[in-house]
Amino acid sequence: MVRDILEAAASSGIDSAVVLSAHADPRHQISLERACDDVNERTDILALSPAGALFSAAELGIKTVLGPEASTTLKKAPNDFHAGWIETSMMLELDESLVSASYTSLDPVDISPRDMANPEILAERTHGRGWLGSPALASRGAGGELLEKSADFIERAVIALIERKGWEMYSHHFLFGKSFFPQD
Repeated sequence: MVRDILEAAASSGIDSAVVLSAHADPRHQISLERACDDVNERTDILALSPAGALFSAAELGIKTVLGPEASTTLKKAPNDFHAGWIETSMMLELDESLVSASYTSLDPVDISPRDMANPEILAERTHGRGWLGSPALASRGAGGELLEKSADFIERAVIALIERKGWEMYSHHFLFGKSFFPQD
């Protein structure tokens, strides 16, 4: 679907597009990046999906400075992929009424990027739970810091795309192309 939309935009004369998704699952981000790469190769549009790079900026060597609360929590729980402290913190800041109060009692699901690629290990670690990370560590303060820094990061990526200068550093999650991580 993303490919179709980007191809339609290109056929309409649009020369740049940014595809954004706040869903932090690397497989999801990589699928969007693949769609952008495919359309970039076949059309005149230059499309970018920078969220994968946002979620893995440190591993990619992209300088970002988190606020103190988010930095402290990241040190405690660096492997936070879905509905953990990062996404829960942002939702608390955006609209606390959308977050169940039970998040404070949820056990962490700690999984490395490499282990996420193995369906058996993923199933064993999650035990049917719907999160990958530590939602109980979430806070509204960290959410505000993360949202502000995310907006700054995306602004830098969009400017780089518009100027056609350095945009490539924002184009892929650090797991993109890794042999141990599923790419489809």
